[in-house]
Amino acid sequence: MIKHYLKLFFAAMFVVEFCSLALAQKPEAKKHFDSGMKYKEEGSNFQAKEEFLEALKIDPGYHAARIELAGV
Repeated sequence: MIKHYLKLFFAAMFVVEFCSLALAQKPEAKKHFDSGMKYKEEGSNFQAKEEFLEALKIDPGYHAARIELAGV
């Protein structure tokens, strides 16, 4: 019975760890996203677009960058 619970525990831990790695943002992509947000706030839409595109080149799954790109 304990073996069964240990297997479930380790399986759950594996899933949690995998999900946290999958959701982690790449630092370089975040830098470009933050720069894009700064440019957007300043009204510099062309530069904002370039930064969001760069963030997406680094991390194609960066959904926040994709959403902001659609808004500029």
